[in-house]
Amino acid sequence: MVVVNFKLEGELEKLVERYIKAGYAASKTEVLREALKGFKFRMQGKDDEGHGWYTLSQKSLKKIWDNPKDDEVWNKY
Repeated sequence: MVVVNFKLEGELEKLVERYIKAGYAASKTEVLREALKGFKFRMQGKDDEGHGWYTLSQKSLKKIWDNPKDDEVWNKY
């Protein structure tokens, strides 16, 4: 195992804190580990398959946005 120390500031720091508060991860280390896993998947061309909570959230949002009933209602306006 390698121990790596680095500094996060601004938006990245806030993003990590938001993920922890939302319950996606228990610690900063866990957020960063998951982010690296996601990066690895994307670099391997497996972005569609995804993993973990990231994929779950994408699928949940897709269900919300790709809702034909909502489209029918909004198309009336």
